[in-house]
Amino acid sequence: MALTPLSWALPAREEMDWLFSAVDDPSGGHFIAGVALDGQTRFMIEVPERCHGGCLRPGSSQAVLFARRPGTRMHVIDGDSRQLAHTLAAGEGYHFYGHGVFDLSGRYLYVTANRLEDSAGLVRVYDAANQYAHVRDMPLGGIGPHELRLMPDGDTLVIGLGGIQTHPDYGRVKLNLDTMAPALLLMDRHSGEILARHEPSHHQLSCRHLDVAADGTVIAGYQFEGPEWESHPLICRLDTDGQFSELVLPDEVTASLNHYIASVAFSRVAANVLVTAPVATRCCCWMPPKASWLPAWHCPTPPAPAATATAAFWSPPARAGSIE
Repeated sequence: MALTPLSWALPAREEMDWLFSAVDDPSGGHFIAGVALDGQTRFMIEVPERCHGGCLRPGSSQAVLFARRPGTRMHVIDGDSRQLAHTLAAGEGYHFYGHGVFDLSGRYLYVTANRLEDSAGLVRVYDAANQYAHVRDMPLGGIGPHELRLMPDGDTLVIGLGGIQTHPDYGRVKLNLDTMAPALLLMDRHSGEILARHEPSHHQLSCRHLDVAADGTVIAGYQFEGPEWESHPLICRLDTDGQFSELVLPDEVTASLNHYIASVAFSRVAANVLVTAPVATRCCCWMPPKASWLPAWHCPTPPAPAATATAAFWSPPARAGSIE
């Protein structure tokens, strides 16, 4: 479960913290779930595809969850009624990658997508003020975009370009491991111009999930698609001055992560960042002031879960109209 703290102005009668997540039940059904931190209040909305990530619309009670690659739908939830407000399709010849982000005004939604005819990675733009009408596509000059975030300037998107070619006809099979070209990208959300392209030290280090600190520092995680016996950095950093680097963890920590970093999350109250390695069922925490990593700790999976969470995000109560 990956938690991203975001604010949602809830009605005064519902002053409680919520977790929103995509979940699967034991029979394989797909749902969007809301669970209050009181442990009692909850809701479930059935959806036709397994979902992945989600985001909250600023200044609104809406949340959007996205189908997991290679899914073709995104679902808009009305937080006041706890009902599905819209389901939008990627359209013939396209699929989503499971992530999106709004601009600061809450009007435009930016979603990573794949155009099937040429495997082109895109950022698709939707107008939430006009029933989420599709506005345009912005090409990324690469394959397999995954998570994206809005930088603190409100104008720049940072995007993890995974570099992996897939096609719905082959499910989640990776079709181009020998020719992968991943990158960490910066894009002008207005013009679509690629402002920077930072390539990993190895072409099979797929750049996928990331987060942005309040000062604009970016941390992203890699998933290594090469031989098991090789060892490579699994985390990269983009500093506020534009310097790109890969973080070197102790060898035993890198080995314990099984070549796979998933969620990345900066603390909203401290300078720390947490990364998860679900294949290894481990987490690690980085302490930027001392540039040090705490030892990775094991997160055992409980037996026979009632439901499996594929992504989640947190919505704490806030004053009406506030955005944090």
